[in-house]
Amino acid sequence: MLITLTLTEGQRQVEVEEGASIRDVLLRADLAPSLHIVDHEGQVLPMSTVLNADVHLTVTRTASGG
Repeated sequence: MLITLTLTEGQRQVEVEEGASIRDVLLRADLAPSLHIVDHEGQVLPMSTVLNADVHLTVTRTASGG
């Protein structure tokens, strides 16, 4: 499957097997799951969400620190 990710710095596409999770997609894109939130059409998706088709996702990096 082809997953299109929209990030602050632009778009990135990754290819994963059907049944991959959001976590798998982020790891394939070299993005740390613990530092990112993923949404689809405005709805935040859990990292365990399973993907079964090509999709466009928005990825937001979370801020942390003090």
